[in-house]
Amino acid sequence: RSMSPPPLGFLTREVPGCGVAAFAARTFQPGEIVFEECALLVSAVGAPGEEGTANRELWQELVQEERGRRLPAFEPAGHLGALRALRDLGLAKCRERLLTKCVGPEESLPSPQDARREAQVLRAALGKKLVPHMASAITPGEYARLRRVIQLNGFRFNGSLREGESGYDIGEVLFDSISRINHSCEPNLS
Repeated sequence: RSMSPPPLGFLTREVPGCGVAAFAARTFQPGEIVFEECALLVSAVGAPGEEGTANRELWQELVQEERGRRLPAFEPAGHLGALRALRDLGLAKCRERLLTKCVGPEESLPSPQDARREAQVLRAALGKKLVPHMASAITPGEYARLRRVIQLNGFRFNGSLREGESGYDIGEVLFDSISRINHSCEPNLS
């Protein structure tokens, strides 16, 4: 699998059932900047400028689709990141850069039947040309994994939105290397 090289002081390795993860290869000093990087994907509705506007428009399309009840009930925010990734990064880059990230235990992924049901949202987005035609090549299982990658590896970002405002806590920011760092409720880096 191809991926960006880890920042200095880190190494990456495959963790069975979790994908590729980054691990500290040296001791870091308190207050030391471990590394910085630009986001690989921004699906946050609260993102500034054109990016946030595009995210809000896609989210509103998903809300309208869900309200139209043409599909089984779904949570529009749960599809926003995956659709934005397919639209902005393309299928090849999603496979190369996102589907190598942690999805948690395999048993936490949806069943094949549920994955096909979830992929109906993707098919509807394809029909409305919200994502490029090449996204039709993604399998329901890959789409379910992509949604899970974004759920587990993305960070909530609200920009200037305040709690209670429309779009607050909708969408994520996902970093290529930072998302590979061990996720812990008791982190040893902050």
